[in-house]
Amino acid sequence: MDPQPKISLMAQFSVIVPDDLGELISEISKQTGRSVSSLCADYLQEGAYRHIEQLNKVEAWRETLAKKQQGIESKTQG
Repeated sequence: MDPQPKISLMAQFSVIVPDDLGELISEISKQTGRSVSSLCADYLQEGAYRHIEQLNKVEAWRETLAKKQQGIESKTQG
């Protein structure tokens, strides 16, 4: 019995980039044998994950700062 194949849905975007970036991605595509679409998808994924990671670091910093502030306020009130 063959298992059901997984269906992967993919979002489709259209973006406009500066000429120099388009040329760079085209050149990387030629050199690596990968499609422009595949490269752009990987670059978008990397950038999105890096952005989320930075946001998480900022949020963690804010939480730490708030806890320190609460500790300072507790000591001054007590």
